[in-house]
Amino acid sequence: YTVCTFKEVLGIVDGQVNLACNFTFPQKNAEILSIGWIKKNLAGSYSIHKWKNGTVISTGTTKPPKQLDILGDVSAGRVSLKILNLRLSDNGHYMCEVQFKIMSNNKNDGFLMYPGTKLVVG
Repeated sequence: YTVCTFKEVLGIVDGQVNLACNFTFPQKNAEILSIGWIKKNLAGSYSIHKWKNGTVISTGTTKPPKQLDILGDVSAGRVSLKILNLRLSDNGHYMCEVQFKIMSNNKNDGFLMYPGTKLVVG
């Protein structure tokens, strides 16, 4: 498989950014189930995922500071996390997570890109 993310993305206060995560999986018998991002900080963590049916779900011990959106096509492995109205509190590492299913054994699996994309808001 191949995962492409940016190492660092720069943003300005009150601006917006798109954090890209592109994934290719060469196995013919695999299906991407969801792609999302996890952000951890001292207060806890939250995640936001987009499933192949288009549903966006946010979970975690802390709530995202604002409404986030995931754009793109999960089945094609090309999505981005859109963050509007950037604040200094948005600084940090956003780790892309991909969940997929291997059809031959009907097993779900996944991975997390570490350390992720560093968002710097200034």
